[in-house]
Amino acid sequence: MTTPQVIPGRTRPLLFIGSGLSRAIGIRSWTDLLREVAEISSVPASDRNEVYRLTNAPGSEYSAADILATAIGERALRGEISAILKHEQTEIANSPGVTKWFRAIDGTDPAGVITTNWDTLLEDSCAGLHPLKWPRDDELLKHFLRRGEPFLLYIHGNIKDEDLVVTSEHRTSVENRLKLDVTLQQLLVNHYTFVIGYGFPDVHIVKAFEKAHSYAGTGEQISYIIDRESATKKAFPPSGSIVGRFSDFSEFQAALNEMANLFDPSVRLLQISEARSADELRAAVSPQVYNSVTTSSLCDAIRKNRNPEQITELAANLILDDPENAQTSGILSTVLSQIPELWKPDQSTLLHLDNLASREMRDDNLQLIGIIEPLSFALGMKGSYSRHRDYLCRVIDSYSWRNADEKRIRSYYGRADVRINAYERHHKDSRRTGMLLAHDITRLVSALESGYSATEKLFPQLDGAIDILARFGEFTAVERMSQEVDQLKQREADLHQEDVLKWKAV
Repeated sequence: MTTPQVIPGRTRPLLFIGSGLSRAIGIRSWTDLLREVAEISSVPASDRNEVYRLTNAPGSEYSAADILATAIGERALRGEISAILKHEQTEIANSPGVTKWFRAIDGTDPAGVITTNWDTLLEDSCAGLHPLKWPRDDELLKHFLRRGEPFLLYIHGNIKDEDLVVTSEHRTSVENRLKLDVTLQQLLVNHYTFVIGYGFPDVHIVKAFEKAHSYAGTGEQISYIIDRESATKKAFPPSGSIVGRFSDFSEFQAALNEMANLFDPSVRLLQISEARSADELRAAVSPQVYNSVTTSSLCDAIRKNRNPEQITELAANLILDDPENAQTSGILSTVLSQIPELWKPDQSTLLHLDNLASREMRDDNLQLIGIIEPLSFALGMKGSYSRHRDYLCRVIDSYSWRNADEKRIRSYYGRADVRINAYERHHKDSRRTGMLLAHDITRLVSALESGYSATEKLFPQLDGAIDILARFGEFTAVERMSQEVDQLKQREADLHQEDVLKWKAV
């Protein structure tokens, strides 16, 4: 078995969620489920009484399940439990009292969620989580990790597939797989982990945490939120961890917010000044949110560095090494586009980055527009004008590319006035020359189409951008943008005329 690699500084949290959360929102416990199955199934009275006895003895749930599996069959046991949970889940799924718990969890922006729970409330309530099953979906898990997309990993099965880990035999199978597969340990090592509603009743899970803890080398790598009912006397949480407890939603939210604040990813940007390798730069950048605040802070940190050219060189290399990581490579591409004076790439680096942007545009890879757009602009700022020209013509000609860029830029800047102010700064930026001055043309059109009222600012910028396109011979683009701008000007004139007529009528 290989040893998990420790990657320091992965501060986007990993959540490990147990049955304490499900119980808090109204899903019955494992022991209650076993008792229910014993009552509704054709189980001999002696077996039923033994199930009752064992479910009153903490830690004997697997033994109770073994009795039921012998009496009614393993498949029937899984089916009965799944049917009960599906009914309960349907009853409570849309309750406001339930959805607020999942909104709070979603608000932590997790790298992913690991759960021992069988219900699928998390999957149904948090649309951004990609549901996966361990160990079947290991390759998909790696795919989503590379792309920075959040996942939901079931390690004890779920009620949709009715493949629940219920009996001692099932548990032994999981234990044996964990001895050979370091996936779970790798995830725990490389992320700060918040454990929610889990009291560590499973020996195989405890062992995975113990190994991860020994590899990580710090109790602060693993932190805990444990509901009041799940207080544990086991070796976990280890010394140095943080423990929060909750009995209701307000306490849960307070504990969750406290832990999230302790590991604010923006603090990692302070490490930029000490970054000497691509891994150290990745550790500082990968937890960040891809928005204008992050890239501005990152640019400021690089400017203050004693050797900013080294950081920008590392950034370019990271983009080439991990071109499918839309978040990290997108942030770094944007940084290179904003501080080109501190980026001194050699021709080989420029050529490889140019080929990267060209390939993704040729493949029509809209999912990576957050890399392609700023990278094309950064290349243009370093004299590779053809790639930027190709990108600009593409986004003018293709509504799918234009819409993808608009969606990204809304997320990147946030409020409309912040976006408009940014376009005005770009217009006055003396570093922009040639077709780089027309870069925001489709964004200006989108702003006007969405009803932004500062036409006295935007129309002159649009007219200037169209003149630049004409100067460089892009007449197809000129014709298209001229038609769109003329329509917007006519709409503005019609609205003005309506206002005049209303004023006269008054």
